[in-house]
Amino acid sequence: MTTTPQNILVLFRAATSRYHAAITVGSLGDDVADLVALSDGDDWEDSVPSATVARFMYSKARGTGVDEWMPVPATAEVAGAISAALSGVLAGYASETYVDGAVAGACQAPAAGSAVGTPTLGTSYHPSEDRPVLVAVYCDVALPSALLAAQSATVQLQAGPAINPSAVVGGPLTPTSGVGTAGALTVPVTFFYLLPADHYYQVVKSAGAGTVTITRIEQTVM
Repeated sequence: MTTTPQNILVLFRAATSRYHAAITVGSLGDDVADLVALSDGDDWEDSVPSATVARFMYSKARGTGVDEWMPVPATAEVAGAISAALSGVLAGYASETYVDGAVAGACQAPAAGSAVGTPTLGTSYHPSEDRPVLVAVYCDVALPSALLAAQSATVQLQAGPAINPSAVVGGPLTPTSGVGTAGALTVPVTFFYLLPADHYYQVVKSAGAGTVTITRIEQTVM
C-alpha cells in the first residue's frame, strides 16, 4: 500500500486507447487519488462543450487498466540531469563502506575495561583521541602515626585538553588521622570520571604528609 504524493504528473487511461495527462490533487492512500485530468476539446465525448479543458476525477486507482492512472516515468533527459547534478557530490560518502564505518563508529559499544600498567602518581594519561573514556582510579593513602599530631594527605584527579591538565574533576579528598591515633593508617580513595575524547588526566597529591599510591587504573572506552 502506497500513499500517493500530491501534485505529480500521471497518465489517466480514459479508454482502451485514450490517455490523458493528469495531476494528483488529493491522496486517499492505498494507491487511490483524486486527479485533475486534462482534455483536448471534446475528448470526453459526453456532450460537454469543448471549452472544458480539465475535469476532476475522484477516487481513481493506480494501475494500467481503463479508468486508472499510472505514474509518468522519468525521461532519459531527466534521469541524466539528476545523475549529472549528483555526480561527485556524494563521492566517498554514499558507499556502503562509508556508512558501515560511520555507523560502527557512532554506535560502538563500550569494550571491556583495561588496566593501566604500573600507574604512577603525577603521570599524565591520554587513553583515546576519538572516544570518551570512563576512568576509574583506585588509590591507597598511607598516613603516618598521629600520636602527637593529626596526619593527612590531599589527593585529586585532574583532567583537560592539555598534556599536563590542571582542572580538578575529582576531589580534592583529604583522608585524615586524628591526634592520638597510634600507628600508621591506610585509607582507600576512589575516583570515577568520564573523560572526554582527546583529553588527558592525572592523579596528584596536593598537600599533606601521607603517601599516596595508585593501586589500579581501569579505562573503559565508551
